[in-house]
Amino acid sequence: MSMAAREAAGCVVLRQLQGGLQVLLIRLKNRDDPRLPKGGVEDGESYEQCAVREVEEETGYQVRLLPYEPVVVEAVKNKRLPVLHLTIRFFLASALDGSPDKRKDRELVSRVDWVPVQEAVGSLRFPEEKEALEECLKLFSAQGLAADL
Repeated sequence: MSMAAREAAGCVVLRQLQGGLQVLLIRLKNRDDPRLPKGGVEDGESYEQCAVREVEEETGYQVRLLPYEPVVVEAVKNKRLPVLHLTIRFFLASALDGSPDKRKDRELVSRVDWVPVQEAVGSLRFPEEKEALEECLKLFSAQGLAADL
């Protein structure tokens, strides 16, 4: 069986409102399930650079990475050949500026939403994304990062 490996990076972008903590999610045109913004690392690009670029392309938001180690998750995608072993680094981030109107990936991304974190945990379909969100939320609450947002 042929297997390919791919490195990717993305962000768990959080914001604190009076109603509670929210996370930035995207929806792709060909699927209705929400996802965390992420994508493949390009040649010569660091994981951090990739994460920031992907979030801006997919959501229209410029983000600031918070000073914590990324949450690393792995997934095996086997619906098509070659089977893909994916390693994704998710960085905890806050939005600096931007809006969904500024996103570049309009062909791929149909919607960008700020979603209450508990709703997001329940609605993410891919186990690796749910794990990344849960781990970032643990980090967030353990470190008392609300001031960083």
